[in-house]
Amino acid sequence: MQVKWMEQPDSYMVTFKQNDILTKVNYDKDGNFVSSIRYYSEKNLPVTIICRVEKEYAASRCSG
Repeated sequence: MQVKWMEQPDSYMVTFKQNDILTKVNYDKDGNFVSSIRYYSEKNLPVTIICRVEKEYAASRCSG
C-alpha cells in the first residue's frame, strides 16, 4: 500500500488505496484527526446500500 502525505498550510492530508478503496484523511497541525472520506466502487458497497440507491435513483446511473 502506497501512502502519500501532503502538507497544507493549516493541515496534513494523507491519501492511500486499500482493497480498491481510495481514502483521504485530514489532520490538523497538531496531528489531531479532522475528517476523512472514502471513495467506493459499487463492488465494495454492501448489497443493502446498492439496493437502496438503485431504488431511490432508479432513473439515474452512478459513475465515478
